Amino acid sequence: MADDITARLWAFLEPFDGKAVEWGVDDCSAWCAAWARDCGHDVHLPAYASEDEARALIDAAGGLVNVWDNVCASAGVCERIGDPQSGDVGIIPTNRFGPVGVIWADNGLACWRLKTSGLWLKPRTFIKTWAIT
Repeated sequence: MADDITARLWAFLEPFDGKAVEWGVDDCSAWCAAWARDCGHDVHLPAYASEDEARALIDAAGGLVNVWDNVCASAGVCERIGDPQSGDVGIIPTNRFGPVGVIWADNGLACWRLKTSGLWLKPRTFIKTWAIT
């Protein structure tokens, strides 16, 4: 099963390599929501079309975790208790950008959507993860 998720995840990620981020379409949170939909979950973020609009939505909700808690609850997606699993989506802390959305892969690696690609990293901590797979 893990191999199936890994193959699906690679196929999902491939079209984004070299593609500039569009806010509200494939930024770090919208990208995670698209992955969740690709996995069969009816996950939809509130509409936004710029970084400023995204930050305003996050601030109004009381933080990115609250945005995702609301979105996931309405789609019937539960929090992952314990370590993230390959294919899950989550939020990790960053020093420069604050909390950001990631898609978890094998061995504790996470992929974070940046300007024109994904950045693979192995976060030391995570804030919250939702069970997509």
